[in-house]
Parts: sequence; C-alpha cells; structure tokens
Amino acid sequence: MYKPTFTKKLPPNAEVVTRDGKPHVKMRDGGRTVYYPLTECGTKFLKELDTWYAKVKQPNGKRKPVPLSPNKQAAEMMLGQILRDIEMRKAGAVDPHRDHGRTPLADHLAAWGLRLTDDGATPKHVAQTTDRAAKVFTACRFVFPTDIDPEPVQRYLAGRRRERGRDLPAGQSWFKPKELAAALGIKPTALAPTILRHGLAAEGAGKSRRYPRATAEALLAVRNKGASVRTVNTYVASLKAFGNYMVSAKRMAANPFDVLTIGNVELDPRHHRRALSPAELARLVAAAETSTQTVRGLIGPHRATLYIFAASTGFRVSELAILSPMMFRLDATPPTVTPPARGAKNRKLIHQPLPLDVAGRMRGVIAGKGSRQAIWPGDWSNDAAEMLRVDLATAGIPYAVDSPNGPLFADFHAIRHTFIRRLDEAGATLKEAMQLARHSDPKLTMAVYGRASLEELGSVANRLAPIPHVPPHVPTGAETCGRVTTHEETCPPGTGEQGIGRKAGKQGDEGQCGDMRADDECTPGEARTHNLPLRRRQNAGSASCFSATAYGLCRRESPFAHIAGIGLVLLVDTWFR
Repeated sequence: MYKPTFTKKLPPNAEVVTRDGKPHVKMRDGGRTVYYPLTECGTKFLKELDTWYAKVKQPNGKRKPVPLSPNKQAAEMMLGQILRDIEMRKAGAVDPHRDHGRTPLADHLAAWGLRLTDDGATPKHVAQTTDRAAKVFTACRFVFPTDIDPEPVQRYLAGRRRERGRDLPAGQSWFKPKELAAALGIKPTALAPTILRHGLAAEGAGKSRRYPRATAEALLAVRNKGASVRTVNTYVASLKAFGNYMVSAKRMAANPFDVLTIGNVELDPRHHRRALSPAELARLVAAAETSTQTVRGLIGPHRATLYIFAASTGFRVSELAILSPMMFRLDATPPTVTPPARGAKNRKLIHQPLPLDVAGRMRGVIAGKGSRQAIWPGDWSNDAAEMLRVDLATAGIPYAVDSPNGPLFADFHAIRHTFIRRLDEAGATLKEAMQLARHSDPKLTMAVYGRASLEELGSVANRLAPIPHVPPHVPTGAETCGRVTTHEETCPPGTGEQGIGRKAGKQGDEGQCGDMRADDECTPGEARTHNLPLRRRQNAGSASCFSATAYGLCRRESPFAHIAGIGLVLLVDTWFR
C-alpha cells in the first residue's frame, strides 16, 4: 500500500530545511509542524494524499491503482477483501452481480434509457418511463441496486394514492397564475391546459390573467384526490420494466419489483372515454366543415377531414400526425394507407383498408401536396383534445357526460372508441374488429373499446319477452273450506292445546273437503297431537282440501282411530304425489 503524492507550489518566504540529506519545506498544517520534500526544481513540494492506495493485479495481467481508505488498518482490511474476491472469482465462487450492485442506480437508469432507445422507443416514452423510476428511487432513498426494497416502494405508491391536505390562502378572492400554481403544487406552464381541460373560469390575458377563487377551489379538489389507480399503475409498470432490464442485462439476479401488483382502474375512474353516437359524429364533422376558425394550424375543412379519417381508421394522434401522400394507395383494391411503424403504438407496419367514400375524400386532400409533406401539418398533435373541444362546443356536444361509474369524456382518443363502435354496428366479427383496431388482445377490443352504451343495453332489455300473467285459479266452492285461523282463535292460550289449526268448512261442504274435524272440537285441557302437513292440489277445476288439523285427533279418541287417521293422511298424500 502507498499514498500517492502530488505537487504544490512553494509558498513565499517558505522555510527550507534539510532532512536526511534532502531539502524539505517546513510548514504548519492542521495545527502541527510537517515537512514536505521539495522537487528537483526547488519551486514546488510533494504532498501525499490522505487515502491509501494499492496496485492490484487485474484479470488482464495489468496492475491498477485501487483507492482504499485514509485509515491504514481499514485499508489493509479492504485490500485483503479485494484479494480474496479475486481468488474467489478465479474459482468461480463469486456473485456475478456484485460489481453491478456497487454501481449507482442513476447509471443503471441511463443505460436502461439507451436500451429503450435502441429498441425503438420514442424520446417521450423513454423520458417518462425513466423519470417515474427515478422519482421512486429518490423518494425511497435508493442509491445502489442493493438498496432496493419493495416495501418502501409500496408505502410510497400508497401515499401517492392518499388524499392530500392542501389549502388555499384564507380571504384571497383572485389568484395570479404563479400564486395558483404554487398553491396547487404544479408548474405554472401546466396551469393553462388544466384550466382549459376542466372548463373553468378565468379573466384577463397575459400578465393580467387572474383566476377566481371558485376556479382555484375546483382545481384544489382535483389535486387533493391524490394520484389515480391508473397513474400508480404506470409507476408499477415502469419499475417492473426496469427490474426486467436489470435481470436480462445480468445486473441483478431477480426482479425485486415482481411483488408489486396492478390496481383495478374500475374502482377509481378518472378519465373514461365514450364513443360518439352517429348523430354526434355527423354534427361534429358539420361544425368543423363550416368553421372559419383556424385551430392549432388547421382550418375547419381540414379538421373535418381529420375527424372523418380518424373515425374510419381508428388511427391514434401519433399516427395521424406523420401521414403523408406517399403512404396512400387509393387506386388499390381495397384502398389502403400504410403509416410507418415508428408512429404505431406496437411498432408494427400495417396496411389499413379505407372505405371508398373516405378514399375519395382523401384524393382531394392530398392533391397538390408533396409526397413527403404532412397531410395535417401544424402543432395540433401536441394538444389534439383541446382542438377537438372547440368543434365539440360549436356542435353542442358535451365534452363530459355523467355515468354510474363516473364522467365519460369525448377527447380525441374517443374517436378511436367511435371507430370500434362503428365496426360493431357494421357487423364486424371479433377477429375482424381486433385486426382493424390493431389489437393483440381481443379482450381489450371488446371490454374497453367495444363496450355497449347504456342506451344500447336498455334497448336490448326492452326486447325481452314479457312474463305472462296467469290469474290464480279459484275452484268452485273453495271458499267453503274456511279461512286459515290461528290455534289461539279456536283453542285459547293456557288450555294446553298446541299447533296451528284450520277451521273446518261448513257441514254442507263435506263433498269437497271431506270429513274434517275442527280444532274447536278439542275441549280445553286436552292435549292434541301435532298436525301433519298435507298439500293442496287442484285437478281439472275441482279441489280437494286437506288439513293436518282435520286429522289431528284429541287424546280422548281411541288409539285405533288415531292410527287410522294417520294412515289415511299418508295414503292420500302418497296418492297425490
């Protein structure tokens, strides 16, 4: 072990002395007198580093200086550990991920971002995915891979879901943009889109822009809800993807984030979309067609064509924004459009067929454009939902409608929902709809995009055949069987009688009801046997009424009569079964 030296300029009026036959400079350092040797030129002196070093032989045979510790004993222990690791590595008994465990997570995230870029991910996706993981690592104070623990991650994500307790300044009626952004805990640049998205009130423009307290309270209520389940799920997905990368790159033995679970977004709906009805779609196109306003660089007729094309292909904003005339084959059978794979969500090349009426409309749109010129130029793709809201308002179509599971929104991606609904209305099979929507999972096609509206479900429910009403059959003379009475009505409490009896019919009705004895024939003080159940049957308009109490015999009767009564009851019951 040794301490490397470095040179420093000799201070003026330095005291030079001779030690061991060599010139040294005498000076005070840290409250003590020290001596440093001079260089050959005599204008500088040599000073040792505080840290001990050792030259360790590497696998390639070269020796590399390795920093140890300022403490000599600790440095000796560290050197011994390094030498043991080298010998263990030679024997193949060392953890292959040990060196990666000493690399900061920031370096691993940077390497992961490069891998995502090489795999064809967009810069936006790379930035969002790595930023989510970095935010979790910072909040949980993870510096190295060995620091990762799923439990603090779960607590952090649960904390993101909890409601927050932000409050507005008391007594303040109007807010400047910076004041409101600070109160909400968001960036000032995100304030204007948020106000527009929720349709809240504001006054003034530029430096005189002010927001009323009602607007601030509405935004604060949204912010205090905490993160949605869908947002937390994106964090979980990013962490799991990072863990998978670490395992595939041989940087970790196992993915520590496999224990994290995805939440059910149906329990916390925040931004569910709805499909536009055919009437609403027609009104939207008509409103844009006749509009004289230019929104996000697109004039009204161009926006109308954009809505028609999106509702006929299901293309996402990223795919629509990069379309050019060279991607269309309008004279083919059927007419097709082939957007590049870089614009598709699944990064796959597809040939999307076009309806004949849409193909005819696109001929007029691409006429006169260069082969590589964007069909819909401008920055509309950066905020397509806000562009759509302008035409929705003109057409009188609500941006959000209430539903039993929360509001349903009509943003630009809702046009893709409309496309899949149109496929269903056209009679497309599940396989055809899945391929035209470019889905790999049919459950996504039907459960998310192909969900029937409440009006459609109500129409189906109304087609159910009504249950026929059959009036109850009352046999002739049934009223003579008497009404059902409690035993207390015939045998008052305290008389020792038990059970519930039936009052027998009148004497002239024995032809239908048989020879029945009423409970009131039992004299007080005499215990009666328990009634035996019988069923009432109706056959071809006639009725035979049987009551257990009709054969419930008082103990004053003979045992033979008792047995005969029970046998008759069982015989009749067996006959009607």
